[in-house]
Amino acid sequence: MLDRRGDWYFFDFEGEPARSLEKRRVRHFPLRDVAGLLRSLAYAEAAAPGGAPGHPRALPLREALPDGYRATVFGTGLVSEGHAFEVLLGSLEFEKLLYELPN
Repeated sequence: MLDRRGDWYFFDFEGEPARSLEKRRVRHFPLRDVAGLLRSLAYAEAAAPGGAPGHPRALPLREALPDGYRATVFGTGLVSEGHAFEVLLGSLEFEKLLYELPN
């Protein structure tokens, strides 16, 4: 993370290499980063010995990440509360999954 003249930049070393640098620099909704982290957890779980997507040992992390985000941003007007949050996060995670599919 870098603070430059009051703007915050987050560096993602995995990123989305098929997207142009210009597109990756466009500001986006912060919940998209949470969705990316959830996808990264899925990669790690699938690669772990005896792992598979959706393995129960990953559930505490998959729950803690959105819960922490909610606790931080609710009340700020940044995201909707309740079911809308779940739908939006699920949609963003699905978008990330689609990006991962081979062309």
